[in-house]
Amino acid sequence: MLQEKYFVSHDGQQQGPFTAAEINAKIQSRELGVSDYVFDDGEADWFMIAAHHAFAELMQLTKPAQPPKVEVKKSLMAAPEWFILKGQNRFGPYSFYDVVKLLQSRSLFEYDYAWNPTLETWHLISELEDFKAEKIKALKASTHPELTEVFFRRRHGRANYGASLIVHNNSKVWKGKSFEISPGGAGIELETGQLQIGQSVNIHFKPGDDVPPFNAKCEVVSVRSNLKEKDKVIYGIKFLELAQQTQDYLAQFTEKHVRAS
Repeated sequence: MLQEKYFVSHDGQQQGPFTAAEINAKIQSRELGVSDYVFDDGEADWFMIAAHHAFAELMQLTKPAQPPKVEVKKSLMAAPEWFILKGQNRFGPYSFYDVVKLLQSRSLFEYDYAWNPTLETWHLISELEDFKAEKIKALKASTHPELTEVFFRRRHGRANYGASLIVHNNSKVWKGKSFEISPGGAGIELETGQLQIGQSVNIHFKPGDDVPPFNAKCEVVSVRSNLKEKDKVIYGIKFLELAQQTQDYLAQFTEKHVRAS
């Protein structure tokens, strides 16, 4: 049965319940953003509005007003100009390779929205052909000097790392698993969309791939949906507090098993 009303999480505060039409109106008036969360009674969990099936029509956002003309540095892939929508904030114009650079530095994410003059509406970046993984890989292989600054190695190399884990924020507990790790952080997967960028959490990593168990205080630095498993959410986390012995062990582990960025 279709859920009639939803509670909404906005700026860490719960609001509602609202009907889908009321949520739509609040998004259009900028009281809410598509990156806010709604609670699904059937799943007993929170989901980003942009990723919830009941709000698919909200993805057809109106075309932005034509921005004022500004002087833009032209480059290899400067045209057409791109504009970015993050929550309720609009940024731009950017050249194509500027957007790629923002994605590489994790200042921009696949669940953010982009638009340029060739598009009728805003689109999730993950849906745009220009930014598909295959095209980014091909671009990375380019030897053109103008693109060398776009791609850079992360400070810490990443290694595949599978381990069960428990995440808690002193009030709730979630179970999940990791899929990559470095001395500076990890990639984890949970069955919840409640964690938000900038949030601090504690994680207990169980033994995995010959790494002993360890605890870490962490910060959420990225969030994205798992496009293959819709009930899973992928998080990038940065280690804030980690025992020196664990840091040394992870440095040795990643040096041995590091994969290309």
